[in-house]
Amino acid sequence: MKFSLRRTQRGVSLLELMLALAVIAILLIMATRYFTSANINQQVNNAVDQFIGVRGAATNYLNDNKNTDTVDIKSLVENGYLPKSYGGSDGSGTGGNPWDGVISVELTSGARSFEVTSGSIPVPACPILKARLAQNVNEALGESVDADNCATDGTITVTYAR
Repeated sequence: MKFSLRRTQRGVSLLELMLALAVIAILLIMATRYFTSANINQQVNNAVDQFIGVRGAATNYLNDNKNTDTVDIKSLVENGYLPKSYGGSDGSGTGGNPWDGVISVELTSGARSFEVTSGSIPVPACPILKARLAQNVNEALGESVDADNCATDGTITVTYAR
């Protein structure tokens, strides 16, 4: 007589299940880190584009209105130099950056330059945004990026020549 000692398996073992869950957890952690990094980079790109847009609009406004001693987001929107989205939801001229912080522009003393300030910038984005904005300023004209307090108050100010 022959006896068969063969057992048939009808499912997955606990060890196989734990191994599959561990692999899935590692993949989720990697995807989350990639998404966070990609999201910050996209927001930084949008913020740089907004700084460049406000710079161009303010420069054009100041060239067209040579006798003015003020410039702000509200006047840039009302006069068609910036799209209405920069005016904010209430149209008061407090357009938001990608982090829902306020963007503002004002002439510096002496009216030889103007400053564009953006707030509510998260700490991880500060050094990236500062580096990207520094590529778009002309230091020979006295333009500069001030992000010294970005880590504490989330504000970056760029001074542009007029």
